[in-house]
Amino acid sequence: MVCVMSALRSVIDELCGEDLAGVDDRQLEGDIIEIRRALDVLEAQFLRRVADVDRRRFFLTSGLLSTASWLANTCRMASSTAAEKVKVAAALEVMPLTAEALNSGDLSYSQARVLVTASQAHPDQYTEQESTLVGLADGRTVADLRTNVDYWRQSLDWQAAVEDAEAARKLRRLHVSRMIGGMVRIEGRLDQESGEVVLTALEAVTTPSARSAGGAGKEDGEEVPSADQRRADGLTEICRQWLDRGQADVGGERPHVSLVVDLDTLERRVGKVCELDQSGTVNSELARRFVCDAGIARVVVDGPSEPLDVGRRTRTISPAIRRALIVRDRHCQFPACDRPASWCDGHHLRHWIDGGETKLSNLILLRLSHESG
Repeated sequence: MVCVMSALRSVIDELCGEDLAGVDDRQLEGDIIEIRRALDVLEAQFLRRVADVDRRRFFLTSGLLSTASWLANTCRMASSTAAEKVKVAAALEVMPLTAEALNSGDLSYSQARVLVTASQAHPDQYTEQESTLVGLADGRTVADLRTNVDYWRQSLDWQAAVEDAEAARKLRRLHVSRMIGGMVRIEGRLDQESGEVVLTALEAVTTPSARSAGGAGKEDGEEVPSADQRRADGLTEICRQWLDRGQADVGGERPHVSLVVDLDTLERRVGKVCELDQSGTVNSELARRFVCDAGIARVVVDGPSEPLDVGRRTRTISPAIRRALIVRDRHCQFPACDRPASWCDGHHLRHWIDGGETKLSNLILLRLSHESG
């Protein structure tokens, strides 16, 4: 075994020392294909040994509690990656034809992972049809193999496929949080139906020239956005277009991006107020950029302005009063609640039915769940 590993290291050393400047395109392409195939074969041997470690469990004497933790610790892997390797290694132990195909280089590790998922979902049927399923990988991309395996699984148990889809839908989530410096972090997962809608919308809003760009870099002296940046821009554009159509109602107004900024800031002096409703404090240059393409509503705290007092004529809070209320309160005023103004309604401190007037001094922003009358 020592001789085998020594030979392997010698080959790797030779590859590292090769001068690629003297390699033509055809040879370079062939080298990449052959190296990738060799890596898959090495992956098969790696997994075979991981399965043996899992059987022996010698790492328990070192205080480690699982094969995955031992693998992460000794091979500098992320815990999730190590757990995946252990899972695949164990599965291949009862998938002899799949393991053989991976060992011979006829199956890539990515393809093997797809087949492992199928085997664990339907172990008996997979064992019966393993030869056919491994054959599906021949000459096909991972995406094509996954599609064929999905059809195979549906043919075995249609009702289970429906239940799996519903279970996946229940896992959907989207987390949005403000970060230091004004950045907004978005992470989550979507079920297939929702994901398809989002992917289609992003594809539609991303221009063909942007889609064909190879990635971040410079093109004709201009910065070319990466794929991730194009998707971020696309999501922003989708939301902007939806807001512009104004098909919803928030507090009696169309939903919109709200920026509260004082006159000093707009006139390039040092101002005291410059805040976006959702993401907080913003620099004055960005604020002026917003204002260049925005509708502006004045809220003057001293002196005549839009009517902020409609007396007893109506209980309804006008858009003008609501804007002034947002400028004053900024968020829900219930103790320890900081929900944004868009989540709140104006609430009469002295109820209208009891003689309270619809004016700024008799109103407060409260989230609906905190209102009492």
